[in-house]
Amino acid sequence: MTAEVAVMNKTAVALAADSAMTVSVANARKTYPTNKLFALSKHHPIGIMIYNNAEFMNVPWETIVKMYRQQLGTSSKSTVQEYAEDFLGYIGNAAICTDEQCQSNLLRISNDLFQRIAWDVRNRLNDNTPGGALDVSALIHTVVNEHMAALASVGEASSMQHIDADALVREHEAAVYEVIDHRFREIAINESLRQSLCDVLTAFIKSETRSSGYSGLVFAGFGQDEILPSLVEVVTDGSIANTVKGYVKNVVDLDRDGIQTSINAFAQSEMVGRFMNGVDNELMSYLENYIDALLTKTTSDLVEAEDAGATLGENQISAIRAVVQTELADFHQAMASFCRSRFVEPVLGIVRHLPKEELASMAEALVNLTSLKRRVSMEEETVGGPIDVAVISRGDGFIWIKRKHYFDPSLNRDYFERRSPHHTQREANSEVQAV
Repeated sequence: MTAEVAVMNKTAVALAADSAMTVSVANARKTYPTNKLFALSKHHPIGIMIYNNAEFMNVPWETIVKMYRQQLGTSSKSTVQEYAEDFLGYIGNAAICTDEQCQSNLLRISNDLFQRIAWDVRNRLNDNTPGGALDVSALIHTVVNEHMAALASVGEASSMQHIDADALVREHEAAVYEVIDHRFREIAINESLRQSLCDVLTAFIKSETRSSGYSGLVFAGFGQDEILPSLVEVVTDGSIANTVKGYVKNVVDLDRDGIQTSINAFAQSEMVGRFMNGVDNELMSYLENYIDALLTKTTSDLVEAEDAGATLGENQISAIRAVVQTELADFHQAMASFCRSRFVEPVLGIVRHLPKEELASMAEALVNLTSLKRRVSMEEETVGGPIDVAVISRGDGFIWIKRKHYFDPSLNRDYFERRSPHHTQREANSEVQAV
């Protein structure tokens, strides 16, 4: 997993990313260092961070980013949003998204979806009491219908609207059936169940819902026409039928009269949430749900008591329950307002005036906070290693504050020489003289 942070004010945006990459092979998990933060252009103030899956269509994101950077050259885009859209268009090219890789990605998504459904079915079977045997086929249909309803509530991804998912699944029916047989190998799957599972796969392909192997892309910096920095977060689940399944998840666009600062965390963001909100998000959710359940139950106990039932009419009981629901809504709103005024706004007020070096220090500290929490708890250390930090400003461009290398820079001076603009110009002059 990953911890990444972007801290923005009107002057610059600071990006920080950890280095941990967790690899699962044959039921073993190993963690290795990797790069997740890159300059998207050598000539313009724009950067990109990658989280979750380190590969796209079995090609490392690092390779793709550097290929795109070479293809982009000295050209620029008007906005960060245009950089994101152009990058999504680039990764859909035939060299990266071959027919074989698109089929492989379809089966990967199928396996991920059917694994979720199979786990849900098996968990319900395990929870069933011995005296209450379940109809397994009916249970699978029930779970599939629940998944269908969840997908419908999310909606379709705009990039997939033109895809005939039904035809696509039929085209690869034999391979999809193999995945179904593998995931439900302990359960007899008849043709009706196969069709139901294919139907939910069709809906999944079209939906904005993503598999566990998705990748998150964070574009941040300045477009050619932007005075203040902006950020665009994109999620992609690979290419299906030669179409990149991706959508914009979040956009932060600073302006002079509106939003003037922003702190955004990606992937494992719980510690940043604690720092910003003054309380853990999971704890807050638990308290809200507990109080909701407690008051609802207390209200029901009161109105259903024998003496209350005799004296209260239906209209009065409904009115009491409505008042309780209103008070609960007020409680949620009051808590959110308190957290924002007491914790969030004071921090944002300071961040608004931070110089570039302090923006970088803050971004790095927030990633370090997540790494420390993982290290001193029983949770798996999926965040760690050296932290890469960069600051992007309109005037100075993309500046590395901290950057790890897999080699010793003092032993590879020719590497930096090759990357210098003077070296490039000397090569060009040599070619002209040779002609």
